[in-house]
Order: sequence, then C-alpha cells, then structure tokens
Amino acid sequence: MGLTPVIQEEYETKLQALQELVTGAKPTTVTNLEAAGSNSLPITRGLIEALRDEPDQDLLGKRLASEAALSSVLEKALLLQRALLTGKKEPNVAANELAVKAVDQENGSLEQEINNLKTELELRRTLAGNSAMAIVQRHGTRASGSRSIFEGDTTRDRLKEVQKPRSTP
Repeated sequence: MGLTPVIQEEYETKLQALQELVTGAKPTTVTNLEAAGSNSLPITRGLIEALRDEPDQDLLGKRLASEAALSSVLEKALLLQRALLTGKKEPNVAANELAVKAVDQENGSLEQEINNLKTELELRRTLAGNSAMAIVQRHGTRASGSRSIFEGDTTRDRLKEVQKPRSTP
C-alpha cells in the first residue's frame, strides 16, 4: 500500500490541529504549533494570524495541512531509511546474507516511496506555490493596501459649508 495511507492519516491530524489553532479552540503554544506543522514546514503564530484573516481560509488551510503532512511523512521515511542502513551494518545482520538481502529489498522499496513523495511534494509546490508563504504574502498585501486608504473628512461637505456666505437675519 505504500505510504499513502500514512499520509492521509497524517493529513487528517494536521488539518484538525490547524483548524483548532485558526478557530482559537486551542492557544498558539509551541506544542500546538508543532502539532500542526513539521520540521521542514513549521507553522508559526504569524501564519495562523494571517490564515485567520484570509477569506479563502478553508481552502488554504487544507492545502497547508496537506503540505505539512506530506513533508512530515517524508521526514519519517528518511529516518526509517537511515535506521535500515545503520541496522544493516550491525555485525549479526551483516553476517547473515538473507538478512542483508531483506534489508536491501526493503530499502529499495522505501527509496522508491521516498522518491515518489519528493516528486509529489515538488509538483505540489511548483503547481500551487508554497501555501505558507502565499498566506503570509496575501495578508501583508491586504494589510498594506488598507493602510493607503484615505479616510477623508468625517463631516460631509464641510468645506462648502464654511465657504458659504453667511446670511444675516
């Protein structure tokens, strides 16, 4: 089955954690932020704040959770591969040709899965851009755009009223 079910499970966990942070159901503590992200795709307080202000919050949140899940599973797969290669060097395993063959076969399968995940992650980022950066940039653009709006005078036609000649009773 490969890593696809693991990615789906991780996605659901990341999405739940992210939604709880965005809605305010959970505070933006370091632990909660780490639960929503991964080592290579950390979720920050600023990102959560930007996502809260985002009109497309649901869509971008799902995309962000998907990227976080994929990168998290990829990190775990790389750790597993390192463990397999380290275990292969253990003297009892290295002396057993059948064990070495089994480790090589599993490592080959895992390497193929890792390459598939890396390709998928690269394609997602290329096609959709980095969600985290897109959210923060859109928030910054909206914030800077709202600063440039000139409020104007709160009293309607005050200048015209001041310039009118005063009528004498």
